[in-house]
Amino acid sequence: MTRTLSIAIKENIYRELRKLVGVGKISAFANRAIEKGLGELEKEQKREKEQLRQQLIEGYQKRTKNKELQKTLQVYGEIPNERNEYSLSMVGLPLTTDDLKKFLPVEVYIENTPTTGLDKPSKILCDSPFTWNKGIRFKKRLGVVSKEIIEKVKRT
Repeated sequence: MTRTLSIAIKENIYRELRKLVGVGKISAFANRAIEKGLGELEKEQKREKEQLRQQLIEGYQKRTKNKELQKTLQVYGEIPNERNEYSLSMVGLPLTTDDLKKFLPVEVYIENTPTTGLDKPSKILCDSPFTWNKGIRFKKRLGVVSKEIIEKVKRT
């Protein structure tokens, strides 16, 4: 779909454009130029966002006295939601391999499969959500839980 956009340009610029791109081709030229400009603007905004993120992470690392907060979290359960996608912090649920024979109503069983990335079967402790800074503690994703497990966690 195309839209009509009327713009005013100086006469001398119009003449130069006509010489450069030809009669009847100014709209296509302007469209390409705008697309290129928007792409560059988007890249610049991403770059600025990443710089701000790095500054926040560096500031947090300098201020924290707890060295544990600066280490990689080895095993975690991620609560997938829109907030986690756009925020610098993430909400997670701890996992444990303790007492897998007995489950409380706030615990969900998760198997150790190549997809989950777990070494041992575990249970997700849904009653103990926590947050952490993605840049400091979220170094790499170990695995992914199935939609079925996510639904069980949501119901719990």
